[in-house]
Amino acid sequence: MKTPFIPKLILLFILFFLYSAGYAQQRDSVTIRGQVTDYNGQPIDSCSIFWQSPSFDDIKQAITDKNGYYTTRIPKGKYQSMGAINMSTYPHTVKPGLAEKDQRLEFWAWNFIADRDTTLNIRYHRMEVYGLRIFHIPGGMPTYQIYVRPMSLTRTLQWQKEEKSSLVHAQDLSKIEQTGLSKQAKGVLLAPSADKALLYGKRELYKIKRSGILPLLEPKPGLEPGTYSLRMNCSTN
Repeated sequence: MKTPFIPKLILLFILFFLYSAGYAQQRDSVTIRGQVTDYNGQPIDSCSIFWQSPSFDDIKQAITDKNGYYTTRIPKGKYQSMGAINMSTYPHTVKPGLAEKDQRLEFWAWNFIADRDTTLNIRYHRMEVYGLRIFHIPGGMPTYQIYVRPMSLTRTLQWQKEEKSSLVHAQDLSKIEQTGLSKQAKGVLLAPSADKALLYGKRELYKIKRSGILPLLEPKPGLEPGTYSLRMNCSTN
């Protein structure tokens, strides 16, 4: 008469274990949701959003629906990079027959901190800001240097037509012998020029000067650690 008690006890133990595992997963992860659109507000369908390790291996991935919305849970932590891309409109993997005007680049963000539930709305088009980094320069003239590599799809496609050449994605150049510069050597400027760069803080607006290839942020009283928005006006998309 007492034998049915044992299976019930085992079932209760299994249910408790599953509940504990689910609670631990909820506690150690966060929800990231949002919408991916272009700069005209049009949703980007079937866009892949991914979070990566320092070796650019995907840790978590989500896909947008037909309205550009996505939601996923990712482990708490700091991610070197995260991005968003629709492979069917990306130049290196574009589907056959897609017009150049409908091709798009991709979105990248760096040092993504996943410590709370977050709404992240992403916009990208034919311009891309890659490798954004801010450095504090110590010494007699304390400044901040902001490195960014802007990319222009329009300018790149124009260069390919003029030079009758193409760019190979992830091409291995390690075995190509490099020769010294000659008079025939020339530079190809594919990145758009930044006509104006502004850094927005909580209250103040910081103007950024250009110093070589790096914008130079003049030191200003009250510039403290926090969240800032970098806006750049470029001449070509």
